[in-house]
Amino acid sequence: MPTPAPISLLKQAAARDSEGDKWKWWYFILAGICIGGYSIWQAYDQHRLKPLGELFFAVFCIFIGIWDFQHKRRKKREALKQTQP
Repeated sequence: MPTPAPISLLKQAAARDSEGDKWKWWYFILAGICIGGYSIWQAYDQHRLKPLGELFFAVFCIFIGIWDFQHKRRKKREALKQTQP
């Protein structure tokens, strides 16, 4: 039967995994802001409403970024609660 890993090794492994994922959520938010700004600029420049359809995609990207941030923060809190005595 395998012996369980010490808590310190588990914390180090969790820290490595979470650091790699920590920065990725903001890519979605930045992409949503840029796409939204560009589509508004196109609509203003062309005097047409068709480019505003891209706003749906921009809002969707921002929503994914916020959801991912909240999900990772909740996961980190749960991991901290499990390691505390």
